[in-house]
Amino acid sequence: MNVATDVMADVAVRLLTYGELAEALAIKRESARQLVIRKHWERRKGNDGKARIAVPLSALPDPSTRTFSGAGAEASLTPDGEASELRVRISELAASSLRTKLAEVEAELRVRTVELEVERQDATELRTKLAVRTVELEAKTIELATERQRSDELRQSVADWRAQAQSLALTIPSARRWRWKWWGKSSGAS
Repeated sequence: MNVATDVMADVAVRLLTYGELAEALAIKRESARQLVIRKHWERRKGNDGKARIAVPLSALPDPSTRTFSGAGAEASLTPDGEASELRVRISELAASSLRTKLAEVEAELRVRTVELEVERQDATELRTKLAVRTVELEAKTIELATERQRSDELRQSVADWRAQAQSLALTIPSARRWRWKWWGKSSGAS
């Protein structure tokens, strides 16, 4: 970083390129350019051909409060760093708690999924048993209808035989009477 400091009109300034200003303020280069235009900060051309901006020191962050970049970017070196570290720790605890809760929910989901699969298998078995019982019931119904038909046929056959027996019985008693009469006549003669 170019550390040229001037005193202009009783204001301490630092001469920075657009890139250095963007890095110091942690903004994009184009945003730094727009900020220079908006604040009407003086621009000068440096020996290297790059524009140098006279940035008031009050507009730059204090170097003692610089933050580290990388894994501990949130941790600061100032007393405010304690609060920042506390925020980082709270964020880590919250993230850890959320990860733990997520793991618990995922475990519960796995258990519920297994239970659901068992219930599905049970339902499939019950459907299979119901289908078998339905087929057995239909077979028994057909068998019962066949037996009823056979029973009706047997009843009809019995009724036919009974009618035939009655018609024969009517003819036989008159022949028996004659035979008895004849038998009776011959037994009386001896």
